[in-house]
Amino acid sequence: MWWVVLACSSGPTITSVSPSEVLPGATVQILGEGFAEGLTVVVSQESTTHPLGDVIVRGAMVIEASLPEQMAPGSWIVRVDQDGSVARLEPGLTVMTVEEETPCGDRWRSTHSQVSRDREEVVVDRFGRDEERDIQRIDFSDVAGVEYELVRLSDDELCSVVYVRRTDGRRLAIDSDKKQNLATRAYRVGNALRKPTTVTRADLPIDDDPRPVEQH
Repeated sequence: MWWVVLACSSGPTITSVSPSEVLPGATVQILGEGFAEGLTVVVSQESTTHPLGDVIVRGAMVIEASLPEQMAPGSWIVRVDQDGSVARLEPGLTVMTVEEETPCGDRWRSTHSQVSRDREEVVVDRFGRDEERDIQRIDFSDVAGVEYELVRLSDDELCSVVYVRRTDGRRLAIDSDKKQNLATRAYRVGNALRKPTTVTRADLPIDDDPRPVEQH
C-alpha cells in the first residue's frame, strides 16, 4: 500500500512594514510569513501602482525592498504576489511629504561634517545666520547612500551639494559650496561609509565644472 502525503501551502501573509512612515526612495522591510524567492512587491494608492525595486527575500518572514523616488504623500497598500497567491496589507505604509533644502541656500552660513569610522557615524554641525545651530548624528547603518548634485543657480553661478541619503528616504546636505567642485568629496565620503555614491542631478557634465576641486 502506498501513502501519498500532500503539502499544502496557504500562501504568503503580511503582518507589518517597517518603518511604516517613510519618504519616497526609502528602504523598507516587509514582515510576515511564507515568503519565497521569485515574488514581486507593489504598492498602490487609488489608481496608481508602483513596483518596488531591489527586492531581497531574507527568509520566509522578511522581505527587503526599495520604494520608488516618485510617490505621492499619503497611505499606500502593500501587496506581495507569489506563485499566484496574493497578500495585502491595507494600510501598509504612509509616505510623508518631502522637505528639500534649497541648494546653497541662505539658511545656513556654515556647515561642518565629519565621518567617524571609529564611532561609525556621520556628524553634521550647521550654523544659521540667526544664531541657529543644528547638530545631527547619523549611524552608518542608517545611511543608504551618498548623493551628489551639481546645480546651476544662474548663468555664471554653480552650486555643489553632497547629501547623505538615509534608509527612511530622508536626505541631509552635509556639504555645499558655490566656489568649489565637491564631486571628489562626495565619492570620498561614500568610500568612507562603504556606501554607493550617485549623481542625482547635474545641470552640466560633471567633468565640465570649471571650479577648483575641493582639496581637504
